Amino acid sequence: MNPRYQSVAARAGHRCEYCRAPEVIFNFPFEVEHIVPPSRGGDCSKTMDANWTGPMINRLTTDD
Repeated sequence: MNPRYQSVAARAGHRCEYCRAPEVIFNFPFEVEHIVPPSRGGDCSKTMDANWTGPMINRLTTDD
């Protein structure tokens, strides 16, 4: 599990930060993802560069 899981989840209110769907209605945990991709200088080790998303939405985002 991502070490920022709890802090990012709490900040997001356990809702996807893209679609605002609550994590509780899904059968799988949400994920911590980067906002600024590492390929563009982002640092997902920082909570402020992390988003709380459902896995399906996370798969739709790119590093572009």
